[in-house]
Amino acid sequence: MTVILIPVGFSCDGRNDKIIELEGQDTITIKDTITFTALNSLFQNKCYHCHSESQYSFYALNLDSYENTMAGSQNGPVVIPYEPENSLLYKKCSGEYTAGDMMPQDDISYFDNHPEKLQLIFDWIYFGCIE
Repeated sequence: MTVILIPVGFSCDGRNDKIIELEGQDTITIKDTITFTALNSLFQNKCYHCHSESQYSFYALNLDSYENTMAGSQNGPVVIPYEPENSLLYKKCSGEYTAGDMMPQDDISYFDNHPEKLQLIFDWIYFGCIE
């Protein structure tokens, strides 16, 4: 059997792995792949002024590299691969975290106005926080 990975869209309400059986052919799996690189411009534009090594880093959280993001903050991890609903980064951006401020703090409606950017964070975590 041959397995082919093809990027597709995804929604927050469930995994979007699709299994397709072609008549008379092997089954193929279609799966999305999001890497940290896809988040660079979002983090640079909305997060670096508070969370990067070159700027001030609140709670010692630096989102300026994959390694720093995965290292988390002084309070522990901010992402749990495959679990956006339990990842502080996603929860703070989506407003699902009740303690502390919604992010980005200087534009709390940003993700309401740009749901595709929140979806990008969700997808990256959901598909395993790939470097």
